[in-house]
Amino acid sequence: MRVTVRCLRYLGKKLTDRDVLSKPPLTGTLVTARVATYLVAELVEMTSGGLHTTIATLFEPQLVQIRDWGLILRGIQKVGDCSYLQEWSCKVVSPVNALTASNLAPTLHDKV
Repeated sequence: MRVTVRCLRYLGKKLTDRDVLSKPPLTGTLVTARVATYLVAELVEMTSGGLHTTIATLFEPQLVQIRDWGLILRGIQKVGDCSYLQEWSCKVVSPVNALTASNLAPTLHDKV
């Protein structure tokens, strides 16, 4: 899904709302994958050749919160040789098939 991401921590330290909003958000496609023994969430930008460039990586992501505007993920961010706690506030920019999903809701309730 296409999202804008705002980092809620810097080198493990929780940022104030003012600090979070003062930095421009990152925009890309949020994907998860298993790399070696780690689960990772990546924010990637797709290129015209079907390849992707990784904008940011979160190791061992955990879903902290789901809201109507998006979700919050918590995991480990690697900076050089160090690892820090990081949280991403992910706001959905364009859900993959929102129209189809909203049309399915009444059908699913009818079958229950």
